[in-house]
Amino acid sequence: MAVIMPIFILILTGIISFTRLAYFHLALLTTANDCAVVASHELDQYYGTANLVQGAYGIDANVTAHHEAGTFLMACSAFTNVWPGLGVWYTVHMPVQPYASIWP
Repeated sequence: MAVIMPIFILILTGIISFTRLAYFHLALLTTANDCAVVASHELDQYYGTANLVQGAYGIDANVTAHHEAGTFLMACSAFTNVWPGLGVWYTVHMPVQPYASIWP
């Protein structure tokens, strides 16, 4: 029991730490993706889309949206530096697709 219990606690602590880290990365990637989707549909408001998704998933992230010059792409970046010396950055590109109904 004295040998098994510390090993069990270490394994459990590792699983919990990995789960928190995985959730954080998925939330950051989803934040960047949601920002890119909204910005690609609302071209005239893409400066404000970063504010719409900022902190939507309960993480401390800096989100920026920009239109890539000369292309039909919107890009959103989500960056955080919650651990000293370790920055996490995700950028998602999305084709510009404003809402429109085209009838033949």
